[in-house]
This record gives sequence, C-alpha cells and structure tokens, in this order.
Amino acid sequence: NSALLTDGQRIIVALNLRDGGERVTQSLLVALTPATGTEAWRVVLPKQSYNDDSPGGVGTPALMEGHIVTMGHTFDATGLLNPTDETVFAYDAAKGGAGWRAPISGTGSISQLVTTHSTVYVRSQARAANDARGIDTITALRVSDGKLLWHNEEPGINVFFALP
Repeated sequence: NSALLTDGQRIIVALNLRDGGERVTQSLLVALTPATGTEAWRVVLPKQSYNDDSPGGVGTPALMEGHIVTMGHTFDATGLLNPTDETVFAYDAAKGGAGWRAPISGTGSISQLVTTHSTVYVRSQARAANDARGIDTITALRVSDGKLLWHNEEPGINVFFALP
C-alpha cells in the first residue's frame, strides 16, 4: 500500500486487495473525505505489476493540478506482461475518472516518478540481454495531458536528479 496523498479536499491512497494470502487480487485508488473518512470514490487500477504486489505501479502515486499520476507495466492482448513497455496513468482527483495514459516504450522498468512545475518526470532503467551497463532514461510529460515534452537516454550511467 502507498503513502497517503491529499489536496485538502480528499485523502487518496493506492491499495492492494489480497485473497487472504499473499496474492493480490485487485489494486485500487481510493479517495476519502477528510472531515468524515467516508469514501468519495474508488478506481480499480489496471493490473500493473509482474509480481502482483505493487499498488498503482511502482511506489506512491503523485498528485498535481487535479491529476493523480501513477505508473505500471503494460500487458499484451493475452494478458502477459510486456517487459519493455511501461505506462504512466493519470486519473481525475475530484471524481476518480480516467484521464490520460502515456506509454514509456522500451524502458523495462520505471523506478521513479516526480511531479513539479506542471511536469511529470519519469526515471526508468533498461538492460539489454548482452549489455550489463544498461540504459537510464528520464522522460518529461506535461501533467495536464501526458504529452511528451522530452526524453533523455544515457547508456551505461546511473541518472540521478533532484528537483526544487
């Protein structure tokens, strides 16, 4: 389960529902009304993790400009994990409705998502079978609609960044 998010009007958390054991049966985004704790809305998230144990993708979703942004793997038509494609998903924070989705092709695994200044920055890492160095990338998306702003790819180095 993720850390709590709030915009002052709702408290939002990503949750995993389990089958009584360790198997995750469903991942959700849930919004609660802060004054009463009553559920305002709930969204069933796409199955996003190859190990069935990651709510809303990897880590805690981000909340910015009325959007809840989360990330996860994509699956082919048969429901099998496509290990080279991941997707950033956005949902409407007020009502929980689906917003935009932006595929981050060829990344392998999204490891970090940060929002600031109306932009979503996505750090991802990929390793080719014959190259132990791997490739680190940072992709910038516009938070309002998921439009690609830029993509930087660096082979063989670890990319670290800090935002104000």
